[in-house]
Parts: sequence; structure tokens; C-alpha cells
Amino acid sequence: MPFELDIGGGYTIAIPDRINLGGASGYFIPIPHRRLLFSFIRGLVLIFIAAASIAYRKLYDNNSEKRPESFTVAGDGRGDFTTISAAVASAPDHSPSPFRIYIKTGVYAEHVKVGRAKTHLEFIGDGIDKTVIVFGLSEAELNRTYSAATVYVRGDDFIARDITFINNAGPHGGGAPTFTSEGNRTALYRCKFQAYRATVYASTWPPFSATVVMQSLLDELIDPHGWLLYMTNGPSGYTGEYDNRGPGAKRLKSTTLRHSANLTAQGAQNFTVAKLLHGDEWLPPTGISYMVGLM
Repeated sequence: MPFELDIGGGYTIAIPDRINLGGASGYFIPIPHRRLLFSFIRGLVLIFIAAASIAYRKLYDNNSEKRPESFTVAGDGRGDFTTISAAVASAPDHSPSPFRIYIKTGVYAEHVKVGRAKTHLEFIGDGIDKTVIVFGLSEAELNRTYSAATVYVRGDDFIARDITFINNAGPHGGGAPTFTSEGNRTALYRCKFQAYRATVYASTWPPFSATVVMQSLLDELIDPHGWLLYMTNGPSGYTGEYDNRGPGAKRLKSTTLRHSANLTAQGAQNFTVAKLLHGDEWLPPTGISYMVGLM
């Protein structure tokens, strides 16, 4: 007759008093000291259950503390969110590692704001003119140019890739940027920016600001007067250009600003990714291609 022993958790172990060797021979091997054997087995089972419970609890606790490493935004509802703003709001605060928001193909009419607590955020689109973020605020509506940007970023370590940014406010409301950054270490890669004025805005103007355009193709849209003194730059504001091409490049050279300079190659080195931005210290983990020095 089998011997049954309760091991807890609604489970029991049953061991027969003998083992059938099989076949029609009818031979059996008796199992002596079944109670002792059961106690031994029960002990092993309880140890196993306890170890498994501890391991499961650790796994559960670790997973409960971890947040997802990415969100997907899709206007058709086939993602975690239908708006970029909702994804940003749900992203972790003060993240020490990259948190990716993948934005599927579509046009997203939003004024997206990334607060200072949203660090290491990545906007990844499906490509220029495929993933489009568009809005229409201007300086006239907010009394501030920088906050009118279609995407306004204040958090550090922000990356955008393969996205088109548009501000369609037009020419009547003053500055209407597509993108503003107030954070450190912002990288924009394979992106397109379309606006009337102040297209990409870095809110760092008073009073020792510097603006340098170099090794770029400048079209005819450049004002014939060249550089103009921005109202908050003051006398210490600095502008410069180096090795630009296209019809607009000649217009930059025609400026009469006191602190404007046509840079030499040696002077332009001070504004490279390596020298000015210390790009080698933070860009490699992003996977973004970049050039350390001049072309």
C-alpha cells in the first residue's frame, strides 16, 4: 500500500512499498524504511521549494523595479501611445541610460515639451519626411521665441534621428522655431527642419554668445546684409564662418559686424565636434556618425 506524505502547498508525495520490475514475471523489489526515505525526500523537496521561491521573488522584484526601455508611438493606435507627448510624459524621470521613443511613420501635430527631468531620451523616426512633427506656435503668441518651438527640449542627453520637424506658423508672428534645446549634449542626426525664422534654437544667447557656420551649403535665402547683431548679444556677441559654399556664402563674408570673423582652418578647429563639444566623450554610445575635426 503506498505511503503518502503531505509536503505543503497542497502537494503530497506517494511512494509504494515495492517496485514492480515489469513484465509478467511478477518480481518486485521491496522498499524498506519508507518513512525515513519519505522524510529525506520531503526535506529535499522543501529545500527546493524554498530556493525556487527565493529565486522567483528576486526575479519578480527586479523586474518590478525595471521599466521598459522603449515606447512606440503610432497614430493609428498600433503602438503604446498615439501621441509623442503622452510617451514623453510616461518615460522615466532622471533616467541614467537611454530611453527610446520610436515614432512610426505619420504626421504628428503636437507641441512636444521635454522637461528637465526627462534625461537620456531618444526620438527615433522612420526617416525624413516619413516621421513628421509639426505645430504652429510663434513668438507673438508666447512672447518668447524659444518656447514656441514645435519640439522644446530642456533635458540633458537628448537625441533625435530620422525625423522632420516643422513649424508652420509662417512669417507674421516673429520667431517660430522647429526645435529648441536648453539641455547639454543634444544630438540631431539625419533630421530635417522647416520654419520661417529661428529654425533651430539654442537658448544660450546672453551676453557672450557665439554663432559659427562652417563647411555648409548656403542657399540664396541668406540676407544680402550678412550677419545682424541679435538684440541680446551685446557688444561681446561673436559670429564667424569658414569654408562655406553656395550663393549665400558670399553674403556672410560681406558682414560689417565688429565681432564677426572669416575663420582660418586653425581658428575653425576650435568649433569642431572634438574641440568644442568634446564629442568623443559622449557621442560614441549613441551610434551617431560624426566627424571629429574639419572635413
